[in-house]
Amino acid sequence: MVSGDVVGRISKGAGTPGTLPDFAGLAWRMQRDADAQVPWDVLTVSSTARVVLRPTRSWAAAEYSTLMPLGYRGGVYWLRARLVTPLSGDGLSVDAVGDGLAAGTVAFEVQQARGGGPFTTLATLSFDRALCGDEPECDQPFDPTVRSGAEVTLLPHWLTSLRRAAYRNSREGRGAE
Repeated sequence: MVSGDVVGRISKGAGTPGTLPDFAGLAWRMQRDADAQVPWDVLTVSSTARVVLRPTRSWAAAEYSTLMPLGYRGGVYWLRARLVTPLSGDGLSVDAVGDGLAAGTVAFEVQQARGGGPFTTLATLSFDRALCGDEPECDQPFDPTVRSGAEVTLLPHWLTSLRRAAYRNSREGRGAE
């Protein structure tokens, strides 16, 4: 088993207020390996059938998918995640995530599947505190099109190019570039 520091973001995609349904988002940044200078960003969103965005009514009901497969050493892989820590409250409230972090850890099980095969457990992500935004880890927006695992690529390549441009335009629009 390998463990290491992970910085994550749990968010509502459209930013609906309070407990209203939304697209639930889970992003995390980790080191590729002990020697890597470039981290690996993974972005997931509530979905169904691996590739279809799906709004959800609660964090626990969401199945998070990368929406795009990952290419690795000639294989095609999918990643998905599921919340394993019960959160209090009803609906999709960001406050419930904060309360969960205040009470301990908020954990997600990450699974992988090769091609159309079944999913198997790959890792557990455990978040133990909320960052206030002043930490250096908070300065860089998540972008899996420029920060990915060693030998890992987002597929298909043409969609990766479109996604890279969208992320770049979003950062420029927010003044984060």
